[in-house]
Amino acid sequence: MGGIGKTSLAIELVNRINSRYSQTIWRSLQDAPLFTDWATDILAQLGESPTDNPLSQLVKRLRDKPVLLILDNWESILQSGSASGRYRPDYEDYGELLRLVGEVPHQSTLLVTSREVPRQLLRLKGNPKVQALELPGLHAPRCSKTLFQTLTAAPRKIPPSPNSSPTAAATPSPSKSSPP
Repeated sequence: MGGIGKTSLAIELVNRINSRYSQTIWRSLQDAPLFTDWATDILAQLGESPTDNPLSQLVKRLRDKPVLLILDNWESILQSGSASGRYRPDYEDYGELLRLVGEVPHQSTLLVTSREVPRQLLRLKGNPKVQALELPGLHAPRCSKTLFQTLTAAPRKIPPSPNSSPTAAATPSPSKSSPP
């Protein structure tokens, strides 16, 4: 659902939890960058030189150091009008990233905001490392409280260890990238 403040809620959450991470990176997918271009930019932000396989390199980096990675407007890389959460042609690597972050142990958190639920998120349903929160029709203060409680509960349920990989999706150097 558009216009319920998913981005605003994500900004509030980031302000509350970003001190837990070595880096916080916020990217909007509204202009639908190709995955390789996007991953190259993220890797550079993380101080890495991209290799031939930026997806594997990014997942390794997320495993090695705690990064809060926020991807806003995920629906921009999905097929228009597709209720099934299918990706536009040439954007499937984003879905693979979502799948790997949900399955591979790491220290990072991926927060996705989207009007549509990506199919990889549906496949990860029931995985205790993945939290999905739909925000249909709630007013902003209640959404904010619900999002914060849901996402901050994850560390208590999943103790920090090499086997934990918290991933979250809100569906309705030490440098910190700022949200829009």
